[in-house]
Amino acid sequence: DSAWGVFDTPPQQPLTDFFKDTELAVLGELANRVRVVMDRSLPSTLHGTSRVTNGVPLAIINPRAPDKRYVILHELMHHQLD
Repeated sequence: DSAWGVFDTPPQQPLTDFFKDTELAVLGELANRVRVVMDRSLPSTLHGTSRVTNGVPLAIINPRAPDKRYVILHELMHHQLD
């Protein structure tokens, strides 16, 4: 949940930490590639954002977001559309 410095590697979590296998099956290959990063440094008005770092699609999530799973799915949508 902590913010990281410019040269730090953010801790990444697989989607399996947030969704059941049956839910992940619907997402297909994207579910295997995307990683979730909790970032406390995001402003309270921003629940999440998407980014690709070193070829890895990331769902950057504000841990204070009221529904983290919804925010993760929202950020996955952005990766799917790219």
